[in-house]
Amino acid sequence: MEVTDALVSCEPPILARWSAIYLVQDAIKKAVGVVLPAEQCATLCGTSNAALGAALLLKLVQLQTPSPPTVNLSEDNQEGVSQCEIPEILSIFSNSAHGASFRITYKNAAGRDSNATGTGVHRAIITSACAAMLKNHNYWHAPSKASGGYYLPLFLDGEPSVVRTAHWKAYGALIAVSLVYVTSTPVSPFLVMALLAHEKQLAVTKEIIALFQPVHATELAPWLDLDPTKAIPTAHTDKAVQFLYALGLQPSIVQSSCTNEREFRQRTSIFLSQQLLGYSNLWKNEEFLALLAGFNQTIGDTTFVEIFQNHAKTNTEVAQYIGAMYNRKVKSPDEVIQLLEATDREDDAQSVTNVMLDELFLRRVKRYLQGCGHPDHPIVRKTVPQEYFRQRRKDPLFRSRLLLTVMSDSDLLPADPDQRILFTFAEPDTSIAADAEPLFKVHTCIWNIIVEMRPSVLRLIGKSEPDLHKATDFDSWFHSSLLSCVQSFNYY
Repeated sequence: MEVTDALVSCEPPILARWSAIYLVQDAIKKAVGVVLPAEQCATLCGTSNAALGAALLLKLVQLQTPSPPTVNLSEDNQEGVSQCEIPEILSIFSNSAHGASFRITYKNAAGRDSNATGTGVHRAIITSACAAMLKNHNYWHAPSKASGGYYLPLFLDGEPSVVRTAHWKAYGALIAVSLVYVTSTPVSPFLVMALLAHEKQLAVTKEIIALFQPVHATELAPWLDLDPTKAIPTAHTDKAVQFLYALGLQPSIVQSSCTNEREFRQRTSIFLSQQLLGYSNLWKNEEFLALLAGFNQTIGDTTFVEIFQNHAKTNTEVAQYIGAMYNRKVKSPDEVIQLLEATDREDDAQSVTNVMLDELFLRRVKRYLQGCGHPDHPIVRKTVPQEYFRQRRKDPLFRSRLLLTVMSDSDLLPADPDQRILFTFAEPDTSIAADAEPLFKVHTCIWNIIVEMRPSVLRLIGKSEPDLHKATDFDSWFHSSLLSCVQSFNYY
């Protein structure tokens, strides 16, 4: 099945996210190809991912402001990014795999610096920067049912101020970085399609619109169902005519301006822009053009948009590619369960007994993922506020999204077709008391959970399994451990 077929049919959704994405990402990463000199490296300094993300966003805005004023950063946002321009941002992230071209410094409680350079850290910081960007309600509409739960831009008409231009350029750069290194962003997929569009036109099928903004798919269907090679109907009873009336347009006037297929597609682009993004002609809006300028990163001797358009030759293909990137919401716990995989232990520990224990642990995780909401267990009840517990009680996907968020800072399925959630089982540390509390460590760069098989863990997995709707001690421990990783009420 082609990726585009899977996208339109959405069956199964897991097929609809792969082959299109990595072609573009690999092309961008290869186009950079060289390690930046030290003076062009980026340095971030802060005490948390949120602070580091805010520092990154702040500096991106400052770099786009002529003679930027001095901004006093809080202790959590010291230094921000140094010695880099917007066109080099993608290069910095690209080269992080080849050398220390993206340095991150955490300040611990004692005030000492702790360096981190992994891709998981980069991903977390980009995600945090996007979250900080979207909190600015002077630039973004909050998600709504009509927008499909995505953020829509708040573009003003006329010549934008220097400050707004700087912000939009910085936001464009951040969206481009997010697409390449996080493969997801909370902004509307139709805005991304517009940024990547050929010939300044949107072209989206009603099937793709139905995936992300079903309300507008129904509204636009009468027009999108028309044959662009035939004359536009004018009968009052025709649904397409009623659609035009709803927009305050006279069918006869529209018909006279759509005398051929090219003009019909131009008119369709205007309708799509208006209904999906709230602007009839984005490419005449100066703030959209500023966003596009920041988004269209210079990469070697080409640009971000050019690389993408080399793979997506038409606007229909652009929509299919971006649709595939966005169509990664979990629809069943089985989609996450099939990602679980145990790595082999060291040769001297790969006994039959250990293999059985490892499989039993994974079985417990799979059972946990098949439950709804927060486990109804006394320990979890003490941890999770009652209102959050009630809200999630009947959510069959909450635990799957929580595990994905811990691994990737996103509750979307991975874009990489080969990505797995790896469980590594280690022999217990003899220097730690045998009755010590069970715990696991998470390595987000490679989606790896390291479990030390202490006696306390063995006791958890060795207990009998009650009915699926009854929480076990294992469920409570595993769930509480995941919550401690995200450390935010947003995930409760």
